[in-house]
Amino acid sequence: MLESAQMTSSDRGRMFTTEQLRLSPVHERLQLGVVRSEPGVAGLSMPLTDDIKGVYAGTVHGGMLATFADAACAACLWGIYDFGPQFTVTTDIHVRYSCSARSAWSSARQNAL
Repeated sequence: MLESAQMTSSDRGRMFTTEQLRLSPVHERLQLGVVRSEPGVAGLSMPLTDDIKGVYAGTVHGGMLATFADAACAACLWGIYDFGPQFTVTTDIHVRYSCSARSAWSSARQNAL
């Protein structure tokens, strides 16, 4: 696997991959995948499995959805900033839920502003 310390400016502009996303054990456990990657844009997928179910039938744990959104935000930064050996870290996140995910797969699309 590609270690974060090996991700340097020479990687800038390359596509962000599922392998890189899953360097995080949390992202691996959630089975997050990259379905679209270009500088400033990321599309991710996450299967709605028993591991991420909420307390009530047919719901997904809100923390899992927030983690999914957070990963999409980080992935969209790939290729537009030169972090060198650094990596992105979320310092603040606010999520409002309008409804629960209800299909077998969930997807996220993020654009850098």
